[in-house]
Amino acid sequence: MTKTALTAALAAALSTGCIVYDDACPKTGFGDGDGLAYDSGIEADPAPEFWLSPAEGDPGDTLILSLQSDQALDYELVEDLAFTGGITVCTTQARADELLVTISIDPDAEPGAADLLIDMGGQDRYFVEDAFVVFGQDGGGADGADGADGADGADGADGADGADGGSDGSGGGDGTDGGSDGSGGGGGCG
Repeated sequence: MTKTALTAALAAALSTGCIVYDDACPKTGFGDGDGLAYDSGIEADPAPEFWLSPAEGDPGDTLILSLQSDQALDYELVEDLAFTGGITVCTTQARADELLVTISIDPDAEPGAADLLIDMGGQDRYFVEDAFVVFGQDGGGADGADGADGADGADGADGADGADGGSDGSGGGDGTDGGSDGSGGGGGCG
């Protein structure tokens, strides 16, 4: 190589601000051809993991759940919670280490997993996949036979005198059926 060609190549390399001898130049994302942005070396905090307790229920149930995380969070910042799968959030109450969440499961909700979206305001939104499981009307699993009816309860005591004191209350009826046939009662937020 001639002296002039070597000098021209050295001048061209020096004018770019970086002499490439081992590809140790920082990537800027501009003109590199790879589209990568500059890496500051600062790692972002990992997203918190969330869980519910209890994490399952039947259609028609109204339950109080505890939402917790593996990180210390200010649960007062939770602006909105939303479930998929026919679950309605009725109320929330922030505590130091949990968020109490009252939910109502639609009586017609399909069995299966429900996801949860947590909005903590600003840009902090978290998606919790399969956060809650809705069982079938019989509590999950295969349908079983209804349980036997329990014995009738004892007769109730006579009622107290009325407000005017003029009449004796009516006698009590038989107690309620003590058995369970596997059906659940309805629920709701209001």
